[in-house]
Amino acid sequence: MLHRYLRSLFLFLIAIAPAVSAQAEPLVLEPSAPWNLDYSEDSCRLARPFGTDAKQVLLVLESFAPDRTVDARVIGKSLAGDGNLYQPVTFGFGPDRPLVKKDEAVSGNIGPDKVPMLMLGELDLLNRTYHDAKGSGPTAEQEAATSEFEIRMRITHLLLKTGSFKAPMEALRQCTGDLVKAWGLNPAQQERRRSAPVPLGKPGNWVTSNDYPSAALSKGESAWVNFRLLVDATGKATACHIQLATKSPALKDLTCKLLLARAQFKPAIGEDGQPIASYYRNAVRWMASR
Repeated sequence: MLHRYLRSLFLFLIAIAPAVSAQAEPLVLEPSAPWNLDYSEDSCRLARPFGTDAKQVLLVLESFAPDRTVDARVIGKSLAGDGNLYQPVTFGFGPDRPLVKKDEAVSGNIGPDKVPMLMLGELDLLNRTYHDAKGSGPTAEQEAATSEFEIRMRITHLLLKTGSFKAPMEALRQCTGDLVKAWGLNPAQQERRRSAPVPLGKPGNWVTSNDYPSAALSKGESAWVNFRLLVDATGKATACHIQLATKSPALKDLTCKLLLARAQFKPAIGEDGQPIASYYRNAVRWMASR
């Protein structure tokens, strides 16, 4: 069953997904088990299987902080790709909402059976990306009205009948509040902050191609590294934690080392207008070749 892969999602080997025949109509899959909420060390993970046997697909929605968005991934043998590492894909929550188009969703596999996996990235229930989902999040009515998740690839079209997201999102918010406490921050203070930490300069300059380790480069070793920095009230990054990454320990460790040495911020501003300690999230994409 796909459930056994849930706790190891942060470690996977990029690979080529197998291809199957094109489907003109969507493959509609109903839930085969309830939602499962996993409290991990650094994230809150909602997962639910759809369909059965060879057609079973696992939808994973992971939240790394009390943000508006979730990181979406789908796992299952029904995820036929075109043989490329990067897949163009259209996806999102529905019904009756414009979907997100992405040219380079990362495909890979997971577990000893090498089950295909597609990393879609972050979006909220209104299909806004991480950088666009500012201000107010979805209302309780919009969460209740969200009842499906759709994935369209070149030769795969899936429609997952999720049911209402009202209760799952309430549970996810409770979990992310507990995460913030574990980081030594006040959840209520973070929720009411006027602004998050703002990078001074371009974050793209914190880690550059010149930093690529020669050994990793010669092996063609690539990695996608999602990180969280704790930023104190002076704007200094005081701690770095890897939240999600491909299988490359050397690149993960180097990412944090470089970020702590180079990242600088204008500190977060609390409800009273004063600087406060807070957190900053982003990702580094190490690419040895295309």
